[in-house]
Amino acid sequence: MLKSIKALFIFCSFFLAQTVMADDHLLFQAEYEAEYEGWQLSSRRELSYQGDNRYLLQSVVSGPLVSITERSHFRLGEDGELIPDRYDYQQRVFGVKRKRSMKFDHTQQQVLYTAKGKNKTLDMPERVSDPVLYQLQIQRDLYNGNLADQYNFIRKGKYKSYSFTEGESVKKPSLWGQISANKIERISSDGERRTTIWFAPDNDYHMVTIDFVDKTSDSYQLKLSKMQAAPEFERLFLQATPDALISPAEEQSAAE
Repeated sequence: MLKSIKALFIFCSFFLAQTVMADDHLLFQAEYEAEYEGWQLSSRRELSYQGDNRYLLQSVVSGPLVSITERSHFRLGEDGELIPDRYDYQQRVFGVKRKRSMKFDHTQQQVLYTAKGKNKTLDMPERVSDPVLYQLQIQRDLYNGNLADQYNFIRKGKYKSYSFTEGESVKKPSLWGQISANKIERISSDGERRTTIWFAPDNDYHMVTIDFVDKTSDSYQLKLSKMQAAPEFERLFLQATPDALISPAEEQSAAE
């Protein structure tokens, strides 16, 4: 059972949150809810723009005796790629704490991975991401109509590569009422696990629902329960290019 609970929290960490710093500009904050064998779980996903082409994606998943916090500092590349600079992970499960981090050195094409007080240097292939940032990349790619063939990232010092297929649009209940939702799906190589994610194209492709089915154990569902998005979310992220980025504060200062 403990293994299943940990798996569920890793699954839920598709989402995020914490309080942004006063100088950051909150672009969106999404809250999600799930239930597993009577456990009420909550998750918040938060993206903020820090100016000068710097973003912060944060995620906190919490429940009884369990919490997972992830932070991804990144930049926007010329071709729309989200370029990771640093990733931090903190976990507390039944009182046991764990931490790990990654620092991305794009000059040396290396990643410094730190876990349990030990460092390991990894080669950094092209277009590699971290465990939460690749998911935000999917949202941006769907908005711009160019879902990639695969998404590469590093988790626990190991390289991962996920491929998703797009399905037909269907009607789904949501915070915005009955909407047309677009589906992407990933099936594990052994066919035992299926992850289905539903996005709202009329609402900036925010995730509405995730269904996770594991034939060997349990299934879970995560649903959007609350959403707050800034009017600048599209301009400062979904449609943004590095040379055109300007923060709302800079915009107001220029107008004065």
